[in-house]
Amino acid sequence: MRNRFFLAAWLTFFFVSAFGQTTKTDHSKQGIICLTYDDGLLSHLNTVLPQLDSAGLRGTFFLNSIQGSSEVIGEASPATAGWTQAALHGHELANHTLFHACPERLGWQKAYAIESYTVDKIITEVKAENTILSLLDPQRKQRAFAFPCNNFLVHDTDYTAIIK
Repeated sequence: MRNRFFLAAWLTFFFVSAFGQTTKTDHSKQGIICLTYDDGLLSHLNTVLPQLDSAGLRGTFFLNSIQGSSEVIGEASPATAGWTQAALHGHELANHTLFHACPERLGWQKAYAIESYTVDKIITEVKAENTILSLLDPQRKQRAFAFPCNNFLVHDTDYTAIIK
């Protein structure tokens, strides 16, 4: 009796699962997966971008200040060249402010902690980063924005509407 119960349960599960599967038709549709990366890390340039490119995928990279410099006069830093190439390959370079202000309790130096900011200072950083991004990717006229550490307040002021 017990074996019949397990057999019946297994067969029910099997048939429900089998009939629950969808089949691919000529009317299949493509979906969108949003791949975003924060902070413009060198690992994004060295690892993530080649992997995305090899798979034919595009990502959005929220950059703050660009790392590195060149030892050769007249030559761009590897990071600058890398982000420019990323934009040419169709990846989105998006704004994450210039200095990525976060709370001091998370380890930020006081000068770059959100507690020491004014609304004018954060807006100036957003504009400065947009200028840098425009130099790296002049084709894109509008930029996505990600709030550093998810902070949309400077003291008690929400600056969301100002940066739209």
